Amino acid sequence: MKYFGTDGIRGIPGDSLPYHLCKKLGNSLSKLNVKNLIMAEDTRESSALIRSHLIEGITMAGINVTFLGIISTPELIYYSKLYNSFAIMITASHNPYTDNGIKIVSSGFKLTQIEEEILENFIDNEPYYISNTKGKVCKIEDSNKKYLEFISKYISKYDLNIAIDAANGAASYISKLVFDKVSDKTSYIASNPNGRNVNLNCGSTNIEFLKNYVLENNCDLGFSFDGDGDRIIAVSKNGNIIDGDLIIYILAIYLKEKNMLNKNTVVTTIMSNLGVKKALNLKNISTIEVNVGDKYVYDALNKNGLSLGGEASGHIIVKDIFETGDGILISLLLLKAINELGLTLDDFYNQIELSYSRLINIKVNDKERVMNNISLFNRRSEIEKLLGDSSKVIIRPSGTENLIRLSIITFDFKNADKYILELKNIIENI
Repeated sequence: MKYFGTDGIRGIPGDSLPYHLCKKLGNSLSKLNVKNLIMAEDTRESSALIRSHLIEGITMAGINVTFLGIISTPELIYYSKLYNSFAIMITASHNPYTDNGIKIVSSGFKLTQIEEEILENFIDNEPYYISNTKGKVCKIEDSNKKYLEFISKYISKYDLNIAIDAANGAASYISKLVFDKVSDKTSYIASNPNGRNVNLNCGSTNIEFLKNYVLENNCDLGFSFDGDGDRIIAVSKNGNIIDGDLIIYILAIYLKEKNMLNKNTVVTTIMSNLGVKKALNLKNISTIEVNVGDKYVYDALNKNGLSLGGEASGHIIVKDIFETGDGILISLLLLKAINELGLTLDDFYNQIELSYSRLINIKVNDKERVMNNISLFNRRSEIEKLLGDSSKVIIRPSGTENLIRLSIITFDFKNADKYILELKNIIENI
């Protein structure tokens, strides 16, 4: 795909994400026979300008737009499904504020590859479509109301000191509305967006910020979301990091006890911790492994009739409740699970012998050149054998940034750092 990556279109506004592309993308939706759509955005200062160009192209095609303001991606997806509508989210998720992007969904689901190809072909090869009637734009003020009604079914009151890190992102507002009902002792950090501080030394990709706060303030636990609110990483009272793999482990045990874990099987990814998979097997819970990406997780859940899956990064899907990742929803389910099972996050953490699992992001100028380097991948195979059985060395390109993501997952703690630094050096010199 030329414009669409693994999670929509993303880049630097006015540069790798030019405004004329935003306008043409909006106009291209006429090829999918869209008549009405809803739109929302995260807290980046560039979102308003991207929105104006999108709307110019959209309304030119006679399509009506309902703008919901700043809400999380899961909220927008919920409304897209509720109203059987196309929806656009302006966000760059966990990226820094200098980036932004555009996600398009239809009736709660990402566009198919065929639909994306139709839009890309229109952008590159067809003139603007100008309707005889210009589309209208309206704004909904209380855009959280229906989502709150949906999620209220999973809200319970707890006597817990909870810390919420909203990454200064789209979940900053809705998280306060939800967690004020969960506990009278909730603290909100990184919940005051100013357009430039989204994911800045906070959020699920900068978990040390929440960890330090939990430890310094004697919190019982904490939850950290990303810029658009679809990821979650938790921190225990003792400062242990409960990533997506561990969250799946806890929810799998809980759902199995409730006879709600379909086929006693969960979906994980190639990045999942070997220790978590081993611990799941000891609980007679099987795993199906897929490539990284929530769309692959969902496809596996759907194809196999399963109810739980996700990624170490914090995208977790409980399909019988909501068919997309939602940081706030998963945090509520996690609270429910540990409360009803009578265990703490630390109790679960201590049940598992975690493998070494390290991911580093390497900036490159040409991802394709790296991925086509034969000697790099020959050395990767050699290192995988040296690390022993079940070890994984994963080299993959980012779908949204000029990065190569390098991971090693192994029980060979002694040699792992040495090999990951060796591969990093090779990649940087390609």
